[in-house]
Amino acid sequence: MKDIERCLKMPLTDCVSFKAVIQRNRRIQIPVLIRWRFKLEPGEIFKVDLRVGYPHEEFYARMSKDGRLTVPKVIAEEFLEDPEEDSLSGYTAEVTLCPIWEEDE
Repeated sequence: MKDIERCLKMPLTDCVSFKAVIQRNRRIQIPVLIRWRFKLEPGEIFKVDLRVGYPHEEFYARMSKDGRLTVPKVIAEEFLEDPEEDSLSGYTAEVTLCPIWEEDE
């Protein structure tokens, strides 16, 4: 039984993907099951691959205390098709989180 528990709660070593709706202020909620399974802590930094339709962008983001990531404004503007649109709120996106490895010095 302990082997199963250990497998269910392991640190993020590979990339993990999920779908999310972009919330107000360009925020993306990381699902609770992913946060629990990989023991994600507030303040962790991830490399994020964001796909909204065909185009995709990569950026680095820090997870906040409430389990959300913020999409940088410059990146969000790349996805807006109509110049009259001012936000990505309500768009569905494919999000891929990858760990950041710190090099030992």
